[in-house]
Amino acid sequence: MSSLANTIYHQADVRDYEQLANVYETIYNKTGRLDFVFANAGIAGTTDFFAAKSETGIPPKPCLDQVHVNLDGITPATWLCITSADFRSQAKEKGA
Repeated sequence: MSSLANTIYHQADVRDYEQLANVYETIYNKTGRLDFVFANAGIAGTTDFFAAKSETGIPPKPCLDQVHVNLDGITPATWLCITSADFRSQAKEKGA
């Protein structure tokens, strides 16, 4: 991870709401604000679509980690950002 002046990086599992909330709280307690959230998470699928079927003929249960990280993971990060008091106050100042 590269370093930029006046930039602080925090890492969290986007599937874990409490972990994300703790990161946001840490940032607000330390800085009193949150300027930018780069909610960049993504993983490639791991399901083998050509795997042999089970004895019952029913395909194996798909791995949903990809959905939970790539799609569901963005929602808590966005929710925490837009519902924060700092974000709302900035939006009011700008007339949003």
